[in-house]
Amino acid sequence: MEIMVEHSLEYRNIIHDYWTLASRPTLTESEADRLEEILHKAQSEPLLEFLLDEIDHILAHELGLLDEQFIKHQQDELRKAIDQAWCEQVLLEIRNRSKAIQKYLKGKGFYTGAIDGQIGPRTQEAIALLKKEANLKFERLEFFDVETWSIC
Repeated sequence: MEIMVEHSLEYRNIIHDYWTLASRPTLTESEADRLEEILHKAQSEPLLEFLLDEIDHILAHELGLLDEQFIKHQQDELRKAIDQAWCEQVLLEIRNRSKAIQKYLKGKGFYTGAIDGQIGPRTQEAIALLKKEANLKFERLEFFDVETWSIC
């Protein structure tokens, strides 16, 4: 945190200039050039870019440019999209792990069905046979290491 504060202090004059220029309704040519210089510098310096984004947010609030309802709606939509993408990724990972388990069971001769990622009755029977042969007493598939293709 101290490092961030130190670096932020290095940008103090730039931030002050940006605040002053960004809050003006019009700019002279030299002011516009200075603003462009600041924005160009921010493109290669992530902390400065972050600080300028925060200034923009504060200015937008101060100038009444933000529609809080619209922002909340956009945040809700983004949250839904992220949740959907996350769920799709989890389901894909489950399917891939299920396929890996089926391949392992097939390789050991316990499973004869299709490698489809569906843990149906045939896959469950194969897991039961594996458990019986290995004398394992577990109720979950956490025993299977997909990386090494072995029983943990």
